[in-house]
Amino acid sequence: MESNEKPSTSRLTDESTTDSSSQTEHFLLVQQLRAQILDLKNTVAQKDQLILERDKKIAQLNAETVQMKNEYKTKMEEQRKNYVNMVNSMKENQRASIKSKQPPVKK
Repeated sequence: MESNEKPSTSRLTDESTTDSSSQTEHFLLVQQLRAQILDLKNTVAQKDQLILERDKKIAQLNAETVQMKNEYKTKMEEQRKNYVNMVNSMKENQRASIKSKQPPVKK
């Protein structure tokens, strides 16, 4: 081919078609990747929501546990005081009973 020869029109058409199909492939690939990104964003958002709900449930259960422990501690302290009072009352009754059965001491 000489330098002043022009490229054939069939060659230009082939290059144009190749460029066009390449652009179409790239466009489709970009669209597919965008769809995948959107799906992944939705999945992440759903999982974030699930994690948030579970965190709330954990916090609620922890609060209930603390409340139950406090109630248990209060109840046990109350029972301990009642037990101590009962034992002291029984000791007083026993002392009174012993004193009433003993004959008076004469000097």
